Amino acid sequence: QRNLSAKEILGNPEFLAISYGGYRKPTRDIQPTIDELKEDMKLLAAMGIKILRTYNVQLAHASNVLKAIHQLKEEQSEFEMYVMLGAWID
Repeated sequence: QRNLSAKEILGNPEFLAISYGGYRKPTRDIQPTIDELKEDMKLLAAMGIKILRTYNVQLAHASNVLKAIHQLKEEQSEFEMYVMLGAWID
């Protein structure tokens, strides 16, 4: 398991990033399950994505993304995914 700093990750072309929201319904009130998030993480990892940026911190989305990644790392020690919390400013 690697412990990398933000300096080592950000701007590194080996760490592809995507803005992510795992919603499957037309409302954020219906949160994706951890199993659904894990499905997404597996697909994104297969595409080479290693960094997820999410702006969805009001509900359980961000914490569930972290739980999903943690579970995947427990299941597959080589799984590598990082989360960047974004801030939306109006």
